[in-house]
Amino acid sequence: MSYLLLALTSIIAGLISGVTGTGSSLILIPVLTATLGAKAAVPVMAIAALLGNISRVVIWRKEIDWSAFCWFALPAVVAGANTLIALPESVLNTTLGIFFLALCPARHWLKHSNFTLRPVHLLFCGIFTGFLTGLVFSTGPLMLPLLSAYGLLPAPLLATESAISFLLYLTKSVTFTRLGVLTPDIIISGLLTGIMIALGSLGAKRIVLALPPAFYSWILDTVLIVAGVGLIFAG
Repeated sequence: MSYLLLALTSIIAGLISGVTGTGSSLILIPVLTATLGAKAAVPVMAIAALLGNISRVVIWRKEIDWSAFCWFALPAVVAGANTLIALPESVLNTTLGIFFLALCPARHWLKHSNFTLRPVHLLFCGIFTGFLTGLVFSTGPLMLPLLSAYGLLPAPLLATESAISFLLYLTKSVTFTRLGVLTPDIIISGLLTGIMIALGSLGAKRIVLALPPAFYSWILDTVLIVAGVGLIFAG
């Protein structure tokens, strides 16, 4: 029953993350911890997220903004690979949660000011996001408003975010491999969970294409608020 619950939750997480661009780890980490144990949950989620992002990249492959991808992803990977600072988890969660909540009004202020990020801004945003990726598991809620401020509409936004996340999770998986964390059981669990996430992502494309841009803006706000409040309570 536990594994059946995990499979169903993975499909739902894939559908939700396919629409919002993030959220699968927030939904699945508690279920993975209860099912497989806390030690296995993070590496299993890393493999599952890798497959989930691959599926979204394939689904949205024609919508990827490769210029934004290069400006954002490459410095993010370099920064994430070189993050060696260890901070108390409670301090990090609380600080990041407050930052996510502050992004909501900041995003709307920038939009009303007709300010859009330029490629050079994406470079610094990528460095900052990569730095955080070395400290926390998921930075999806941060990437979405930044790429949106660059001017990406829902379909290119989801496509580009998925491609960037794939590269970041690939780096995490390589790190787990070097640490010897990826045992055969963890790899199999991650692959099966990732397949379920991919199945859920298949149903998300029609929903996204049917959503008006204004409504999708509210979805971004909801993602930031939920992630921010959740991190503050965790802290």
